[in-house]
Amino acid sequence: MEPRHGIMKAFPKVKRAKALHGKDAPPTAKKNTFNGVVAHILPAGIGNARYQIFQCQIQQNGGKTESSLRPSVTHVVVDDNMDLDRALRLLKVDYMPSGVQLVKCTWLSQCIGKKQLLDVAGYTLLLPQMQSEPVQENVPEVFVNAKPAAETVVEPVSDQIVQEEAIDEACQIPGIGTRMADKIDEIMESGHLRKLDHIGEAVPVLELFTNIWGAGAKTAQLWYQQGFRTLEDIRTKAHLSNIQKIGLKHYYDFLDRMPREEAAAIETVKDAVHAIDPHLMTRACGSYRRGKATCGDVDVLISHPDGKSHKGVFNKLLQSLHDSGFLIDDLVSHEENGEQKKYLGVCRLPGPGQRHRRLDIIVVPYDEFACAIMYFTGSAHFNRSIRALAKTRNMSLSEHSLNKNVVRQGSMKVYGGTPLPTPTERDVFTLLGIPYREPHERDW
Repeated sequence: MEPRHGIMKAFPKVKRAKALHGKDAPPTAKKNTFNGVVAHILPAGIGNARYQIFQCQIQQNGGKTESSLRPSVTHVVVDDNMDLDRALRLLKVDYMPSGVQLVKCTWLSQCIGKKQLLDVAGYTLLLPQMQSEPVQENVPEVFVNAKPAAETVVEPVSDQIVQEEAIDEACQIPGIGTRMADKIDEIMESGHLRKLDHIGEAVPVLELFTNIWGAGAKTAQLWYQQGFRTLEDIRTKAHLSNIQKIGLKHYYDFLDRMPREEAAAIETVKDAVHAIDPHLMTRACGSYRRGKATCGDVDVLISHPDGKSHKGVFNKLLQSLHDSGFLIDDLVSHEENGEQKKYLGVCRLPGPGQRHRRLDIIVVPYDEFACAIMYFTGSAHFNRSIRALAKTRNMSLSEHSLNKNVVRQGSMKVYGGTPLPTPTERDVFTLLGIPYREPHERDW
C-alpha cells in the first residue's frame, strides 16, 4: 500500500521560500479566470486531494468558494459520476435555487487547464423545473455516519486553527502531523499553498488518463511524469497492458453512460443462459436494478436453485456469447472469488451505431445468491454502510454470506463466524434488524 495516495504524490516536494516584505516583494499577478464565480464543491466522489486543488485554483484565479449552498453561490461542482437525485440529497434541497449551475467537475478541470471560464453547456446535470424555493431537510442518519473525511477533518481545524499562535500548537490538533502542520503554517502566512501551483495544469491530464479503463491514479501519475499529455501520447508512446489497450480503444464509448433501454437490451444475455439450462436464474444488478436512467455497465448474476447445476455454465455461456459476436473483448476472462466465477468484458448490441459497453457476468452458488445480488446491486455507499452496521452487531456481511459471532481484535477479524441462511435479500435485512429497502432506495 502506498503511504500517500492521489495526485499529490506525482510531484516533488517544493521547498518554500521565505516570504519577502515591503519593496523587495515582487508584485502578485492576479488571474481572473473565475471572476464572478462563487463555487460550492461537493466532496463526495471527488476525493480530498482534488477537492483541495479545486478550492485553491478557484480562489487563486479570481473566484470564491463556499463550504455550503449559500445564497451567494453561482456554481455547485459535483463528481462526474454524480446523479441529480443524490446531488440534491447531499445538498439537502428539493430543487436547485434559481440561477445556480449544477456542473460536473470536468467543467472545472477544463476551465483550469484552458485558463478561461467555459460555457457550462454539456457539463450540467439535467435539472427538474423549479416549483418552489429550496427546502432544507433533516436527513436521518442511516446505519452509520458517512460524512466525508475531508469535512470531518476540516471543520475542527477551521475552528481551532484561528486560535493557534505557533506551528507546534497546530501539531497538537488530532489528525494533524508535522507535514500537514507545515502546510497549515504556509497557508496562514501566505494565503495559499505553493505546492498546489505545480499541480493545476496536471489536473485535467490526470483526469483524462484515469478515465482509461485499467489505469489507476498511480499509472496516470507515472505517465504524466514521463511527459505524456494526450491520449495520442498514451497510444503511441506508453507501454500498455492488454486491458489498458482495450480501455483506450473504447475510451469514449466507456465514458458515455448507456440509456436504461440499452441496458435492458443487454440484459437479454439471459436468453443465452436459458438456452443452456432453462432453470438457471439470472438477475441484472448495479445501477440498472436501482432504477437509474443511465448505467455505466451491466452486471448479470447467474445461479441455479438446486445449488449445483450452475457449475459448468460459465465457460459454455462465454463461448456462446463470443460465437454470436455479442462479446467483443475480454478484460478479465476468468476471476475466481471463492465459489463465485466472474467475467469482465466488452459487448456490443447488433445493429449500426451501437456503442461498446462494459458487461460483467458472475456465476454464484445458490446459497450465496441473495448476498451477491445485494452486493452487486449497490450502491457502493449503501454497501459500506450496511457492512459497518453488521460489524456493530458482531456480524460480517460480504457478497458471499452474512456471518454471526464474528470475533475481531481492533480492525482485524480473528474468527470469521458462522454463515446464516439467507434465501432472499429480505432475510439479510431481517437478520440485521432493519426494515427492507427496495433497490431504488439504496442509491445514496
